[in-house]
Amino acid sequence: MTASTDKRRHPRFELTLPVKYQLFGADGGDHGCGISRSLDVSKGGLKLVGSANAVPGDGISITVHSGADGITLKGKVCWVQQLAYRQCEIGVSFEKIQAEEEERLYRLLEGLSA
Repeated sequence: MTASTDKRRHPRFELTLPVKYQLFGADGGDHGCGISRSLDVSKGGLKLVGSANAVPGDGISITVHSGADGITLKGKVCWVQQLAYRQCEIGVSFEKIQAEEEERLYRLLEGLSA
C-alpha cells in the first residue's frame, strides 16, 4: 500500500503477538477459527497471518495476547492476501470498540513498543 492510498488513522506498531481469532460470514455463519500471530497492530486494526477461509466483509473476533494479559476485540476483515496454501495475511479494522477496550489496547501497545 502506498502513502497516497494508506487510509490508516492511527500509528501502526510492527509487533508479533499471539492472537486467537474467530471468523463470521455476513450471514452470521462460522467461517473458521485459528491461533496465529499479528504482524502489526494499531488502535484501529491489525494485520495477522491466518486461514485462507477469510473473506473481505467477514466479521472477526480477535483476542490479542501479551504475557498474561489479553484483550478481545470485534472487527471486520478489510482485505485478504494469499501467502501459501491455506495461509494468508488478513487486514482487520476494529469495530464498535469501547473506550475502555481502546485504552487497554493503547496501554498494551505503548508498553510493548517502549
